[in-house]
Amino acid sequence: MPRRKQARRTSVRDIQAILRLTHEQGLSVREVSERLKISKTTVSTYLLRAREAGL
Repeated sequence: MPRRKQARRTSVRDIQAILRLTHEQGLSVREVSERLKISKTTVSTYLLRAREAGL
């Protein structure tokens, strides 16, 4: 059975970059994902969490 790829933890620095790139630079989820080399799902999740927290 193939081994699953181990998930990389998203650092605080990555989360800050997600918020900065989307809000200050106006990049899309796809563009942020490609630039930071993380999944679109991860980017979307952190944007949702920030929105729910009122950030």
